Amino acid sequence: MGLFPNTAERLTALFAQSPVIQFDDDDRFIFFSDCHRGNGSWQDDYAKNRDLHLHALSYYFSEGFTYFELGDGDELFEVADFSEIRYTHSNVFRVMRQFHENGRLHLLYGNHDITRRDTAVVERELYSYYNYYTDQTHPLLPDIKVHEGLRLQHRSSGQTIFLFHGHQGHLFNDHLWPIARFFVRQVWTRLQFLGWSDPTMPPKPYQKVHKDESHIQAWAQANNQMVMCGHTHRSWIAKPGEVPYFNSGSCIHPRCITGLEIVNGTIALIKWELEPHTDIVSEDGLLHIRRSVLADGPVPLAAFQ
Repeated sequence: MGLFPNTAERLTALFAQSPVIQFDDDDRFIFFSDCHRGNGSWQDDYAKNRDLHLHALSYYFSEGFTYFELGDGDELFEVADFSEIRYTHSNVFRVMRQFHENGRLHLLYGNHDITRRDTAVVERELYSYYNYYTDQTHPLLPDIKVHEGLRLQHRSSGQTIFLFHGHQGHLFNDHLWPIARFFVRQVWTRLQFLGWSDPTMPPKPYQKVHKDESHIQAWAQANNQMVMCGHTHRSWIAKPGEVPYFNSGSCIHPRCITGLEIVNGTIALIKWELEPHTDIVSEDGLLHIRRSVLADGPVPLAAFQ
């Protein structure tokens, strides 16, 4: 392994060290990634879809799901002070705390929140928060662990799903991330006014498959391993017989968020959006949010063994 391990080398090492979580067909999981929660400024890409995500989280909590966030949950490249993010999106963190208190929250870090590989950073940012109004410290996600990778293992079949963000092996997003973060904070925010795109962000969802995806798919095929990630913002669900690669998409698509659900031993790609043609307030003064299943889902997990 060289100075900068490639994607295959990084994933092989990460798979070996990732904690295992047992599950069975009675478990219900929801996977979101790439929320990129910001501080409410004009740069906050999450803000426009926050209500969609909040509604979805409330639904999944009440329905007994376990919530997995597959990295880049918080936009720590652009925002240096996490307390600004927590304050801006306090209602979202309130629901996340409910998941955590019920033992149903698992967080992974990606490239934009890679500082959380340091347990001291996790403790400082996520265990508790200071409330300026009450002049007291309150619990947020006490004792939460933020992983780089996790393995879900079916109790009866032994089938394993490898969870990670998807930036592993990328030169700037993985190995030289401090340079990427410096560029975003000090340079890109100014260039954005001139119409430049953020070079640390993945391509648009409608663009062709790029090398990050192809490298991960190659590893999954070579190791006959089902993988689930985010990072590219391109939602994807494999069909039986294809490389078992799954991507939850992101929560910053225009007008919608996407994710992956595992229910009753099946997996489905889902979308939450404002009901078509009712994205203006209806006569009863309500906005209507719809959950829909995309592609040809749900698909039995057993089809990928």
